[in-house]
Amino acid sequence: MIFFLGSLLCTLAPSGQALQVGRFIQGLDGAAVMVIPRAVIRDMYTGHRATQLMAALMLVISISPFLAPLAGASLLQFLGCRAIFAILTIVSLASLLFQTLFLTENVGRLSPGAPSACVLLADLKTLMTDRSFMALTFMNGFAMASFFVFIPSVSFIHA
Repeated sequence: MIFFLGSLLCTLAPSGQALQVGRFIQGLDGAAVMVIPRAVIRDMYTGHRATQLMAALMLVISISPFLAPLAGASLLQFLGCRAIFAILTIVSLASLLFQTLFLTENVGRLSPGAPSACVLLADLKTLMTDRSFMALTFMNGFAMASFFVFIPSVSFIHA
């Protein structure tokens, strides 16, 4: 829903500042795309099927930073920049509809109740103070950051 609202704001943005706010909102929710599908797979599947789905998800996440600029440039050439945001608005609305209709809540099925805020904060503290976890987290973060440095700068590289 947040990505939908950000995309809609970008589509209808009357100024550059409104576009920046819309892109910021998109970015806030776009980051969830790296986390939520993994959690859904972990919660709903086990064994070989979970491995298959996780591999497919990693493939999509790995190649999308390379394909998205190509798709965006094609749309930009033929339809203009507002069309890119309009398409993102439609796709995010379709995703929201799909989630509402087909993605069921399973917390009650897996555990007697959701963990309390105290438990979540204690778990967060455990993770944040674990040197191995933090080292791997930063390595993954820097690897992803290299994509986001490469992609916008590649258009300025001349052969």
